[in-house]
Amino acid sequence: MRAKKAAGEKYVRFADQLDQPDKIEPMPQPAPKPPRATRPLKLSVTAIEDWLRDPYTIYAKYILRLSPLDPVDMPLSAADRGSAIHDALGEFTQTFATALPNNPALALRGIGEKYFAPLMERPEARALWWPRFQRIAAWFADWEIARRDHVSAIAAAVKFQFESTMSALLFCRRAPTGSNAAMTKRLPFSTIRPGNRRPASRCGWACRHSSRWKRLS
Repeated sequence: MRAKKAAGEKYVRFADQLDQPDKIEPMPQPAPKPPRATRPLKLSVTAIEDWLRDPYTIYAKYILRLSPLDPVDMPLSAADRGSAIHDALGEFTQTFATALPNNPALALRGIGEKYFAPLMERPEARALWWPRFQRIAAWFADWEIARRDHVSAIAAAVKFQFESTMSALLFCRRAPTGSNAAMTKRLPFSTIRPGNRRPASRCGWACRHSSRWKRLS
């Protein structure tokens, strides 16, 4: 038995040596230096966060034009839910920028059905996300009705630019009378009116008021 075990261990060692390289040479960390002409001049707020955390992602996405493939049968994530809600509210704002429909909640739910339809095959979307969106639609409709008298213009997904060489694309939702405001998904939320910076409750977005914003379109 010992002889048979020793003979087997010999072949195990041979198998281990197949995976051992003759020499190990560590690879340097990627440090791309693309020509200035190929570097992006415009980045979204999220892309700027990626740039600060991992500059190589900007090189791969905006210069090499690469994008990661989704895993097969990937489960739904909070990003899928957020995109559906974001797109539904954005279309509602663009469609009814000048005047609200007779039943804003019903109109928003109808728009939401289009964006939630691709997700409805998953049980979590049917049981949790869609009922939650219907509650969001009811709250959002009441909020829109209450604030429209104090709003002079509304636009969705328009471009604004900082006073710098790089512009940032923000989700702009409101421009109260006498002031300018841009609403994003990344900043602490506050209601912006002339002389009023009191936080507003039950809303996951944000308004940032500044005279340094410049509308691009």
